Amino acid sequence: MNRKGQLADPTDDSEEVFRIESGTGYGVFPHVVMMLLLIAAAIAVVAYFSPLTIDINSPDFNPVVVLVIFLGLAAAGEAMKAVRSWSRNRKGVSVLELRDRPYAVLGQELRGTIRLPAGLRPSGPSDLLLECLEIGGSTPKILVGPSAVARNAAVGWKSLQSVEAFQVQHGIPVRFQLPTTDPVTDTSIRRGVVQWELEVRIPCEGQDYKARFVVPVFDRDPEENDTEEAEWDETSRE
Repeated sequence: MNRKGQLADPTDDSEEVFRIESGTGYGVFPHVVMMLLLIAAAIAVVAYFSPLTIDINSPDFNPVVVLVIFLGLAAAGEAMKAVRSWSRNRKGVSVLELRDRPYAVLGQELRGTIRLPAGLRPSGPSDLLLECLEIGGSTPKILVGPSAVARNAAVGWKSLQSVEAFQVQHGIPVRFQLPTTDPVTDTSIRRGVVQWELEVRIPCEGQDYKARFVVPVFDRDPEENDTEEAEWDETSRE
């Protein structure tokens, strides 16, 4: 997450813009890892039970051949998913620009703009999905990120919006009213992770475009906490 020293509106210098890059590139890695693991498992089975007879009419036929075929097909499936993710990522990385602060607060409005890669041409309305995802504590830390949570995450809260294609030309407007009682962002792996993600899905000619953003969400403004602590310290010194 990077802070951008640029004004959102040239006529209003009170608004700063905070940038969060999308995690489109993350989806390739898990599929490649799964593909390699499946291939390694298939090789291990073949090596252990070798030689394997493929002819089902032969008395030496070993049903383990079915397992090898299954592992090979599963590996091919993961390879196809990796290729699709890579193809989608080639369209570029989107940026979520948040106004005034690089996080959201429960009970308040998440407001910003999604800047799309140059040359992206939507062919229809785009969908925005904001979710509060609760990920089990057994999830490896390396798999906690955009697009990985869908495998073993419970959705605590979600909201879906649709944006017409003509509104996308200068960026997709983002305005979500957050709930007041849902869990806040928690990155503790031992207890389980709570992660808020904003996903944008854009229909395009050929392959549709999808990107996800991890948005920190708190129950109150951390800057207010810092101000209160500073005032308390100053009062206590007096």
